Amino acid sequence: MSRCGLAGNMATVVISNDTDLLQLVNESTDVYADRGKKSIAYNVDTVISRFGVAPHSMVDFKAITGDSSDNIPGLFGVGPKTAAKLIAQYGDIECIVQQEASITPAKLREKIAANHDLLLRNKQLITLRRDVPLGFKLSDLNVDGPQYRGLRAIDVLASTGYL
Repeated sequence: MSRCGLAGNMATVVISNDTDLLQLVNESTDVYADRGKKSIAYNVDTVISRFGVAPHSMVDFKAITGDSSDNIPGLFGVGPKTAAKLIAQYGDIECIVQQEASITPAKLREKIAANHDLLLRNKQLITLRRDVPLGFKLSDLNVDGPQYRGLRAIDVLASTGYL
């Protein structure tokens, strides 16, 4: 079965220690969170297992819980389990805000009501732009060849002038 990822018609793996990139995970794109001995390879199933939401909902999840590494505050006192429950029940931030009157318990409803702007701003800040023109084609980045086998990625990038 063919997989089509970020790179057009090929499967892709994004390597980064930034979990903001988990929003890119889909059936053909995995993210390898490089954290030394605690590194994790994320696919759709591992994102759902770890966070309780599908990868496409990671933006909403982080908008609610915050992201200290990017200095984005979440809803005070609202953790991952509550965020996942809200997303499962209402869908996304916009739907959560629109349907706040039906949210229980009352304290959670009040937090959401008082923080519409924060939630919407967080979502905007966390969402990765996928429509930025790059000015090159994927084939321009081809560095395949026996001279690169066994080298670290950083060495290949440096030897080909990308760094």
